[in-house]
Amino acid sequence: MSLAFYVRPKRYQETLSLFTIFYMFTEFPTQSTTEWLDAIQKVLKGQSIETLQTALYEGFTIQPFYDEAHARPALLNEADFLPTHFCQNIVPIYAQNLNEDIQLAQELVQKGADAIQYIFREAPQNINAYITKTTVPFGIKTRHKIEPKEGRGNWKFLETATLDATAIHQLAAPDRKLAHVDLQVFDEAGSSATQTLAFGLNKLVETIETLTAAGLSTGEAFAQIFVTISTGGNYFVEIAKLRALRVLWRNILEAYKVQFIPLVIHASATQRNKVREDSYNNLLRNTTEAMASIIGGADAFMALPYNSPFSFIELFDKEEITFAQRIARNTLVLLKEEAHLDKVLDISAGSYYLEELTYQLTERGWSLFQQVEARDGFSNAKIWIDEEIAHIAKKRKDDFETGKAVLVGVNRYQNPADE
Repeated sequence: MSLAFYVRPKRYQETLSLFTIFYMFTEFPTQSTTEWLDAIQKVLKGQSIETLQTALYEGFTIQPFYDEAHARPALLNEADFLPTHFCQNIVPIYAQNLNEDIQLAQELVQKGADAIQYIFREAPQNINAYITKTTVPFGIKTRHKIEPKEGRGNWKFLETATLDATAIHQLAAPDRKLAHVDLQVFDEAGSSATQTLAFGLNKLVETIETLTAAGLSTGEAFAQIFVTISTGGNYFVEIAKLRALRVLWRNILEAYKVQFIPLVIHASATQRNKVREDSYNNLLRNTTEAMASIIGGADAFMALPYNSPFSFIELFDKEEITFAQRIARNTLVLLKEEAHLDKVLDISAGSYYLEELTYQLTERGWSLFQQVEARDGFSNAKIWIDEEIAHIAKKRKDDFETGKAVLVGVNRYQNPADE
């Protein structure tokens, strides 16, 4: 058995004894593929093993198990990740009151948050006050175009309309990212992982072209890119999706002949499967999505309170809202501090199953990306892209309504109190 992972230097204090590792492996004798197949056939009692295959919206089928016959060369290496990678715990603050929000940001960092994301629902009038007065690491998210006047401060990322070249030159810093590419919009609309990767890359390339046309060099433009992406409920596919994104990023850099730099990925729990009915189940969904994000190599993750989406948050009292936000914040803290999932870089490397999923998503994502580029890029192919996503979204809806896709507490195993 090959142990293919990278231990993060200086940060991994709880290194396992090699003796313990090898002892564990000797406790479980190697099983041949034939022995596995025989065991499976006994359980199936005459049914074909093909009944265990799972067809994915991504366009391929998962086999019931993978062995060394499916072994692939490693797709990723240590250079594909940030040197300081430890999956930041990002906590949102919905900006309302400047002084209260800044005080809250300081409190949240003391309680486990690594960075704050100020979310401005309205056109921000005092954005520069937030930038100059906040003393903890933070980012900014708004649908409105803003022009920060300050390059100083601890702000790390900006999710808004693309800035012009002059603004980027003024505000750029070594640890700051200003060119945001949003892949979440595809996930939340119901796309497959393949579509999210492909269409996200098309959008990324268009962003690069916009920035270079505005005066940045290609290298400067790529250095400012970071992406946000949703992590959904299909656990292993979501891990592979994040890994495939890094492989495809490398493809794009090679195509532009730009010196390699790691991609910065901010992941977030998806809103697509968060429900009002039996809402405590959202706690479990948040946890598996956080785990998939860390294992997949995300550089940051933002959990959602179990009483999200916020369209019905008013149904809960203030005490429960505070509790839900605390549990969301602590989800990643627990996975890092107690499960130690952030101590190993690319922890899924060497898994036949996950490497195969990564390969499949990489190949199919790249092929779909090229189809869009052949249609003159993201904006020119937008109608076709919307139609392709709508097709998958309808499949998801049909599967939910027929019970083929299960959402616990909603279309199966309902809580009688919610009926």
